[in-house]
Amino acid sequence: LGLPEPARVLDCTPRNQESASVEWLTARRVGLLEDGMGDCGEPGLPARLAASGYTHLLVRRHAPDEARFAGPRPPEGLRSVARFDDGEVFRVTGDAARIYTGGMSGFYPRERSGEGSWRWMGEDAVWTVVNTTGRPLVAALAVEMSAFNRSRRLEVLLDWRSAQALDVDPQRRRYTVGPLVVVPGEHALVFRPLEPPTVAGDERPAAGAPRALSFAIWDWAWAIEKDGP
Repeated sequence: LGLPEPARVLDCTPRNQESASVEWLTARRVGLLEDGMGDCGEPGLPARLAASGYTHLLVRRHAPDEARFAGPRPPEGLRSVARFDDGEVFRVTGDAARIYTGGMSGFYPRERSGEGSWRWMGEDAVWTVVNTTGRPLVAALAVEMSAFNRSRRLEVLLDWRSAQALDVDPQRRRYTVGPLVVVPGEHALVFRPLEPPTVAGDERPAAGAPRALSFAIWDWAWAIEKDGP
């Protein structure tokens, strides 16, 4: 890529047998999307990259989230520095996040439409939330969600302790979780359906088998209200 030292690049490509050689060929200056790491369609990506020590982002042509980075104005916190036939490199210019979602499990792969992108969940799903500072933070999560088929009740737990319960509508809406006191380091933010998910018998996902669905999570943003006690 011809990048200056020091540089650390995230390639928006999931790790598999074919792509694993990228890290070796670049002496680990280029990293790949690991299982549970999320993807490049997530909100707040530039601030998360800065907090994780990444200086650049590589988006390949025909990647699932390529459209998000196309055009003259990439997402805030990124600046295009190189274009190639098979991809584009962006420099991370934004500030590092003080709190961010660093990974997730229990979600189905991201889906996209003209309205945006989302990930469905069935049973319990978990985010890894990271406080990058050296002190507790009082933070709130604004998250867009929709329930499958009908209104459903959702419990949110921080480090497996109940924090809040929400009634989520089938229509996409923004909900507020918190304020939460988040001490430094990594934490589990758990999304727990309070009724069983429903098998979507009329859908035809790529894998072929119907899925059990409860909630879709769309966009989100963390807001710090104050330093904690």
